[in-house]
Amino acid sequence: MFKKYDHSHQMSCDLLYIDEQSFNDIPYSAEELSMRLKKNTHYNIYIQYIKDVPVGYIGLLEVQNPHYSGIWIDLIAVCKQYQNQGIAKHMLELVIKKFKNKGITLSTALVRENNAPSLCVFKKLGYKEEADAFKLLCLDKI
Repeated sequence: MFKKYDHSHQMSCDLLYIDEQSFNDIPYSAEELSMRLKKNTHYNIYIQYIKDVPVGYIGLLEVQNPHYSGIWIDLIAVCKQYQNQGIAKHMLELVIKKFKNKGITLSTALVRENNAPSLCVFKKLGYKEEADAFKLLCLDKI
């Protein structure tokens, strides 16, 4: 089952569970997480369940600008015990299909250079590294 995050306490706990089993870097309680995510109506999270157990999630930002309609995929997390089973690829395929049906024409992804498993999944689905790609610039404290 693949469900859109609804900001409920249960789904917030599910996100935190997946994070604990993967990146382990969300520093918020379920309530704080829900309140933070409610503020951005263009950011979507979808959670993958297997037999009602949360096993992964994908986070993306819907972008509409003068140049294109697209999605920016910025997070894919899969619980360690479910990694290397095609779950990330499956979630990406579902998201691409869903947004293609909504008229989205471009999908981009932010992936750390040292994250070989994620790079492999994206490349399997046709994503390409661009030689003239933009540089990601960050300002940590504003």
